[in-house]
Amino acid sequence: MVYRYFTLPLQLASACRLVHTAVTGPEARRKNTVDEEKLQRAWGILDKAWSEIDQIRSSDLSGSAFSPQEIEAYIASWKIFMFECSECRDRLPLSHMY
Repeated sequence: MVYRYFTLPLQLASACRLVHTAVTGPEARRKNTVDEEKLQRAWGILDKAWSEIDQIRSSDLSGSAFSPQEIEAYIASWKIFMFECSECRDRLPLSHMY
């Protein structure tokens, strides 16, 4: 169960890298376009991460290495970050397609 706490930041980092590459990466700058496929993959990763964090919240965490307050702080912090990412989604070119 503890591994779930470590995979979430890795997934979110992957999504952020995809967005950066799709919007401001060398190919995007050279072609002056946005890679829609990469953006769709990034949004899929974010949606999956949101579901996973909800699963952590609803899981029985008794006996884990973390206190309930630490778990709640972890969840709240990442949800704030993911919310900010979703705000970016709404502001990116072509976001109406997602």
